[in-house]
Amino acid sequence: MSYLKAPPTLRILIVTPSIPYPPNWGFGIRVFQIVRQLSQRHSVSVLCYANEGDDDKVAALAEVCRSGRAGTAQMAVR
Repeated sequence: MSYLKAPPTLRILIVTPSIPYPPNWGFGIRVFQIVRQLSQRHSVSVLCYANEGDDDKVAALAEVCRSGRAGTAQMAVR
């Protein structure tokens, strides 16, 4: 009898110069989709710059990171 092992979960950090949310422009769409796809199987964290008042965008991105495995969205205010 063989036992199937679950594939290892990776911890991935994505560093981007701006918040990829909402995904309504080229670079943001690409990064957002990468985060969304990777978070389905791995723990994804996003590190990016943000302006004051971007808390709602960071919270929405954090929700995408948490949709699969545990992950976080960190914000550095400019």
